[in-house]
Amino acid sequence: MEEQMKKQFRMLQVMAVSCVGIFVIVLISALILVPKAVNTMDRISQLQLNLDQESMEKLTTDIDELIVTLNEEVQQMTDQLSQVDVENLNTAIKNLSDAVEKMDIEELNRAITNLSDIIEPLARLMN
Repeated sequence: MEEQMKKQFRMLQVMAVSCVGIFVIVLISALILVPKAVNTMDRISQLQLNLDQESMEKLTTDIDELIVTLNEEVQQMTDQLSQVDVENLNTAIKNLSDAVEKMDIEELNRAITNLSDIIEPLARLMN
């Protein structure tokens, strides 16, 4: 029985040394890896901030360029509208309206009918 107790005591010592060894390995690993992980997380956060700042700067630049372009286009349209001679345009519309009123619609319809009568036999001849 004494031998049995010695074996158990020896096994207990081996287990205690193994536990201490595992604890030391875990402690050393934690002391090495935790600062590296924290450093990596800080770098990731810094990169994210930089990307956010770059994205915002690019977005701001794009918006500024868009506003400048829109202002230029509005200015061009305003210039073109100011160049339109409204009086001449009104005169042209009036002349067109007078010309339409002077048209003899009945004579135009007769001419279309006559043209149709002439083209119909030619169309049959072509087919």
